[in-house]
Amino acid sequence: MGELVGLVAVVCIFGWPIIGMFFKHQRQMAEMRMNTLGKADESLLAELHEIKRQMAELRDTTTRYDMSFDSALQRMESRMSHVEQRIAPANTAQARLAGGARPGSH
Repeated sequence: MGELVGLVAVVCIFGWPIIGMFFKHQRQMAEMRMNTLGKADESLLAELHEIKRQMAELRDTTTRYDMSFDSALQRMESRMSHVEQRIAPANTAQARLAGGARPGSH
């Protein structure tokens, strides 16, 4: 039993520092992994912000094109309406002339 106590004493005396070094090494490795992941997370976060900025820019561009197209369409409709209004009296006059000049109506 005395030998066992001596062995336990030696293991405790030399074992605690070894166990302490092992856990210190494990902690340092975990910190290194966290730092590496943190840097990767920062780059992913920066890339995500860039994608969001590009999406906002694309949304603004499409909105501007949509408004421009809508404005051009309204101008074309206005011009067509104006042309139709100018042509309508001429068509009415032609219809009257054509209606009054029927063959055999003399």
